[in-house]
Amino acid sequence: MCSASSPAWGAMLSVIVATHESERALVPTLSALVPGAMSGLVSEVVVADAGSKDATAEVADIAGCRFIASEAPLGERLKEAALSTRTPWLMFLRAGVVPDADWTGA
Repeated sequence: MCSASSPAWGAMLSVIVATHESERALVPTLSALVPGAMSGLVSEVVVADAGSKDATAEVADIAGCRFIASEAPLGERLKEAALSTRTPWLMFLRAGVVPDADWTGA
């Protein structure tokens, strides 16, 4: 789900999702990103986790996301995740945030 083959114009967007003990909240967020991955708009999703003890890492792994765990403050975790991406555009979300159904058109 979190990786997609690039269309002719290339995938342009990396999504970074901030998590902490977010196994349940992460599922709808990742599900909402599927249309972007299928269209080739989203090339990768990075889960920037704050050291969760629940199954957040497993949810990210099943979805094919890259998982970065750190107990650093949120800003540092997001910066580390952003520096690891490969695309010119970034979208930052918190687990549980679900973009509108037509977000890929915007």
